Amino acid sequence: MRGTIGISADMALRLSAYFGNSAEFWLGLQEEHDLWHARQTTDISGITTRVA
Repeated sequence: MRGTIGISADMALRLSAYFGNSAEFWLGLQEEHDLWHARQTTDISGITTRVA
C-alpha cells in the first residue's frame, strides 16, 4: 500500500473480506504493479529472442 510494501495472499484475503470483493482482485492489482515496475527498471534489450 502507498507503494512501500506488496500485497501478500494473507493481506489480499483480509482486504477482500473488508471490501467485499475477491482476493484475486487484490493479487491481480499487485501483479500488474510489479510488472509495471519491472518494465520501468529492467533492461532486456540485450536478450536475443530464441525461435523454438
